[in-house]
Amino acid sequence: MRRYSRGEAGTTIVEIAVGLAVGALLVAGILTLVEQSQKAYMHTSEVTDLQQNVRVAMDRIVRLVQAAGVNPKNKTWGGATPNDPAFTAFREAGRNCIRVYADLDGDGAVTSTDENVFFFWSGSPSTGSPITETRGTVGGQPDAGQVWVATSALGAQELARDIIANPSGADMFQYFTGPNDPGGAPDTQIVPPALSTTTCATIPSASRTRVSRVVITITGRATIGGEVVTKTLTSEARARNVP
Repeated sequence: MRRYSRGEAGTTIVEIAVGLAVGALLVAGILTLVEQSQKAYMHTSEVTDLQQNVRVAMDRIVRLVQAAGVNPKNKTWGGATPNDPAFTAFREAGRNCIRVYADLDGDGAVTSTDENVFFFWSGSPSTGSPITETRGTVGGQPDAGQVWVATSALGAQELARDIIANPSGADMFQYFTGPNDPGGAPDTQIVPPALSTTTCATIPSASRTRVSRVVITITGRATIGGEVVTKTLTSEARARNVP
């Protein structure tokens, strides 16, 4: 019968236990790396969603502000009060709200899509509230009931969610005169009344007709992995049809 030498002895229980322990550590390390990678991916994805939420709103507002004031037929309809120039690039202009008029199709009215658009943010400083967009006019808003003004069929629609006050204190909308300001004060900021969370506290008509440039600041907020993340975008839009 063949005898085994000491060097040919089988694997011991101690060696097996050590091997299992090392393997378990390797598996645990791999799982930790996978978990961290998944968390990093989810964090990046949610930050991207936050940025996209703000970017979509910014692009939409900038585009309409740039088109504000198109009036190929030079219409001068009267507003709700005497000497109020209803057809103006900026029908309402507040710290957290803006209404733009543009006769894009040249039919002498602002009844088509994107010709009468109102953006509003309620001004919640920290918890976040949406920017809403109303295409057309609803009851109680300027020029409601006028035949040349579109009536909103859908009311206010959410454009961007979870928007908060800018940490630097900048208003969402800031208004500036143009280089050819009829009031003789080019590139001057026109400051609206104090912010209202329910209505659009707008600058008066005489000042609205001088607005040529709008600086827009939007800050979005999201809670990602227990961490509050904010994203701020600032853009400048110059109405192409305003001096």
